[in-house]
Amino acid sequence: MQKIRNDIDFLKAVAILCVVFYHLFDLLNISYNLNIHLFDGGFLGVDIFLVISGYLITGSIFKSLNSESFSLKSFYSKRLLRLYPPLIVLILFCLIFGYFLLFPDVYKETAIESVNALIGTSNIRFANSGGYFSLDNSDKVLLHTWYIALTVQFYLICPILISILNRCFKANTKFYVLGFTVFLIIASVLLSKNEKAYLLTQTRIFELFIGATVFMFQDEIRSLLRLKGSLSLIIFYCAALMLVYTVLTTSLSDSYWNPSTSALTIIATSLILILNYEKSFIINTKFNFIGKMSYSIYLWHWTIFVFALKMGLNTSASSCIVVLLITLIISYISFISIEKRKLKNSFIIISLICICLSYLYIKKVKGDNYLSSFMVETKLTFEPKTPKIDFILDDQKVFILGKSDKKPDIFITGDSHTMQYFDFFNDVYSGSVYYSAYEATMAYGPVFNNMNAVYLNIGKSKRQNFYKAYIHTLNELEDNATVIISNNYFLHYKPYLAEKALKDSDESFELFLKDMISDIDSQVQKHKKLNFNIVGQGIYTTFTIAKCLKTDLHDSFLRYVIKQDNCFETYDFIFERRQKINKALNQYAQNNKNVFFIDRNEPLLKIDNYKNSIYTTVDKNKKPLFRDNHHYTPIGGIQIGEYIIKNLNKR
Repeated sequence: MQKIRNDIDFLKAVAILCVVFYHLFDLLNISYNLNIHLFDGGFLGVDIFLVISGYLITGSIFKSLNSESFSLKSFYSKRLLRLYPPLIVLILFCLIFGYFLLFPDVYKETAIESVNALIGTSNIRFANSGGYFSLDNSDKVLLHTWYIALTVQFYLICPILISILNRCFKANTKFYVLGFTVFLIIASVLLSKNEKAYLLTQTRIFELFIGATVFMFQDEIRSLLRLKGSLSLIIFYCAALMLVYTVLTTSLSDSYWNPSTSALTIIATSLILILNYEKSFIINTKFNFIGKMSYSIYLWHWTIFVFALKMGLNTSASSCIVVLLITLIISYISFISIEKRKLKNSFIIISLICICLSYLYIKKVKGDNYLSSFMVETKLTFEPKTPKIDFILDDQKVFILGKSDKKPDIFITGDSHTMQYFDFFNDVYSGSVYYSAYEATMAYGPVFNNMNAVYLNIGKSKRQNFYKAYIHTLNELEDNATVIISNNYFLHYKPYLAEKALKDSDESFELFLKDMISDIDSQVQKHKKLNFNIVGQGIYTTFTIAKCLKTDLHDSFLRYVIKQDNCFETYDFIFERRQKINKALNQYAQNNKNVFFIDRNEPLLKIDNYKNSIYTTVDKNKKPLFRDNHHYTPIGGIQIGEYIIKNLNKR
């Protein structure tokens, strides 16, 4: 292995600080709905690491090839023995502490992710389970191992490729590697079309090969640019400033990464590697030590942050400083005692066996752990035990709910955001209502009714059956009867984009709203003697908060560890889109005498502060109102159902 240069340790230090602060602020933003944007581009620190890794590994391979001492077995042994011992200890830590602190489904996922991390496929696993920038990744303690998986994949490919090319083409090896790198860049540009691109091998590995190409052509580039003296210094500082600029100013367009997002970072990192300039005052031993520890810091920081959030990490400076210090201390211990010291093979083998056995057991028991005994499940009721069906039209059932035997003068319809009021209308409401609902379905007019897009296994035929039942029931109602439409409108935006072949944008969302209201209006205008009440879009909390609400720790020692009060309140995590939906629906209601708008979030509102408004997630007895990130529990459904009827009675 070639000697590690001070400028490379400097780059590593910059990279790991970017990543650490990005993750810290990102988790705080998600958990507390903050608006901190100091390190929005901190994820680019990983790009720096990727280019450096490609550069160093290629240097190591060529050094061995030139001395005719290259051995695949020796290469893999050295590389994997550096990467895996600290990773194995981290996984053991996650499985042990996760047994007490992670929710059962998350614990099961952690066991699966552990195996993926060990076999170098965790980037693929995470890409197919929400992507890197998903709101609900805040409890995935091994999410960051995607980078290690990508590095392992490069370790497997690069030495074989270079050794074959060197044997076949010798002097022209670097030109073939350059051609392969160009091919990978083009492939990444073409394939980076969705949220998976940030994690997938085919869209990210080109950065490692750029590092490889930089190593091979660095002498030619130095000669071409005639890098000497003050010119090298100027370029070095410009490149360093470019790194800072990208971290502080880069943001993702629609949460999608593509190669252009990382272009400036890759160029700046490559320039610094080519310059090999070590005389700058910003390259110093103390700062560079952070770079030497970067792998250990990277391994531990995310996991510690996730567990710290469960234990009360908040937005105060003192809380953040304590967590950062703990991270630094644990990382230092890992660096000194594991990364720098060769662990016994017996320890590694026993640890791997323990991880594999844990995986098999945790998967078999479906993640059951210590917390399982303290989880309280809440389920939605979709149909009555003794159904009172008014009619079935092409498999879409229309029920009559309520305590009265009179003909219903209310018709409530929608998707699962109507189903969540079932217990109220079936067991509490004194009158009678027609009830027709089907999850993930919205079809009140020709636009959505005729869509071909399939979403959550709901296709065109189901929407059309729903629409027929909707029309039939409207015709059954007498004059001045009430229609209640309650939908998760936000859910239907993605299938709308797919149907129309549109990209997510403000313009596309406006088209969605226009067609949504047009559909509703198509029947409103045909039934002007009916009163249509549109229940607005509800808030979204997080799955982490919803799972926390299902946990009753009164009889557990964890009540002193897990800060459960944090989940008794929430922000709205789709605020901007919800505001637009409800504004459009409210405006539509104001323009039509027989249409009324009901904001179902009003009973939950605790502090009105626009985007940072706070909503309660529990009732006065601390019973949960949410069963997941946007559905109510039966208790929540009854509370909001009463609010809806109260609004109707006012008129």
